[in-house]
Amino acid sequence: MTATMPPDLEAPARRTAIGTLRSLVGIVVQLAGGAVLSIYLPRALGPESYGLFAVAASVALWVETVGCFPFSSGLAKLIADAEDRWRPLARTTVFWGVLSMGAVAVLNFALAPTIAAALHDPGLTPYLRLFVLDYPFFVVFVLLGSILNGRRLYERRVLLVSAYWIGKPVLTVALVAAGLSIRGAVLASIGASVVAVVFGWRAGGVGRPRPATSLRPLWAFNWPLVIGLVFFQLSRSLDMWLVKTLLEDARAPAYYAIAVNLHSVAFLLATAVAMAAFPTIANAVREGNRTALLGLIGNSHRFVWILGLGMLAVFVPSARAIVTFVFGPAYAPAALPASILLGGVLALATGSVATNALVAAGRPRVVLLVNPLAFVVSLALYPLLIPRWGVGGAAAAAVAGFLAYALLSLRLQHRVLKAGFPGRMALRTLAAAAAVAVVGRLWPAAGAWTLLEAATLLGLYLGLLWALREIGREDLAIVARAFRLRRR
Repeated sequence: MTATMPPDLEAPARRTAIGTLRSLVGIVVQLAGGAVLSIYLPRALGPESYGLFAVAASVALWVETVGCFPFSSGLAKLIADAEDRWRPLARTTVFWGVLSMGAVAVLNFALAPTIAAALHDPGLTPYLRLFVLDYPFFVVFVLLGSILNGRRLYERRVLLVSAYWIGKPVLTVALVAAGLSIRGAVLASIGASVVAVVFGWRAGGVGRPRPATSLRPLWAFNWPLVIGLVFFQLSRSLDMWLVKTLLEDARAPAYYAIAVNLHSVAFLLATAVAMAAFPTIANAVREGNRTALLGLIGNSHRFVWILGLGMLAVFVPSARAIVTFVFGPAYAPAALPASILLGGVLALATGSVATNALVAAGRPRVVLLVNPLAFVVSLALYPLLIPRWGVGGAAAAAVAGFLAYALLSLRLQHRVLKAGFPGRMALRTLAAAAAVAVVGRLWPAAGAWTLLEAATLLGLYLGLLWALREIGREDLAIVARAFRLRRR
């Protein structure tokens, strides 16, 4: 229930909410660009070729993300802590990040045939090798985002993200339509990273990369994060690789890729809260403002549940109709895993809020407990569920890991930070989402009518939250302030 906040909580909470909403502007651009890619590529390539591209892209993304972790994990916090002395750390991080990812690119180029053989498809080799050209540019893109987030320059971060996600679909459509097929889609990913780095370098204000300071403080802080996040990222990629190796249907990776794309969209929206709250929570801890700390964590959970349950309530009742309308009848089997994975977003985002709060509070070692657990749970279930239930089994095993991640994260949040979970908020939001889902189930729609149904259900959901006093005038004021709207 919304209420007037005390003065020591109001300013940090508003900064977090406004930062979240401004970050959402960039995420909207990312979602629009991702939507073009997710809709265009499956239709242009067909299920088998799209499945091949999706597997190659998942391997490349895993290598890039894990390769960035030693430099990007915790960087936003240390940049925020450094205040006006942030630039030497930023220059040094970018320098060593590019150098290390160049070495990773050389190694991955040599190992591409081995990776392709492990995935039971030698045809992956040329695409895996082409993707390595993206690695040095991608790490700069990621590090610039962390630097801008640590400095709370959300508008500049929006520009950086927008440059990438506008360039990527434009290049993809142009190159694939020119007849380059999968190779064109890979080249578009590389080009998008180059465009973002060129566009965002001045916005970052980093200057010439060089070893200007020691990275020992960064690595002393983030080594537990790196280990934990490797497990986390592996748990989010392993399902795709096992779908490729355990199922004989060459179209199965394409179905699962559609589901993962929809899951990623929802997760991206929900975790914008944790991303924006990170530097503000770090400041609250540094200033010893416990009231602000607890309020920020509670409000972050609130935003996550409102977004996560809203997306779930709107999508699941008409999942098959939406997937068929958007991606085509050939991808109808993606509806089941998409619904399951979308349900897992709530658990994953809830756990992310808790772990980000713990890390921002200077307790990064907690991820050594949380992320491996999620990985082990899913790893144990994949071989059991995938052969029996196909892509639906893969999604169920992944969600089981997400649930373990959320439960342990909340337990550690309570034990370490003495911060509880807003259970009454969760029940009210769940009641609103359940009512909307029932209405959606009773209102069958097909084709373009699914868009009208989704818009109507979303409006009903927001109306119920307003009636339950879970959202109110304060939330509208925050939205207006975030976008610099003025009442006349």
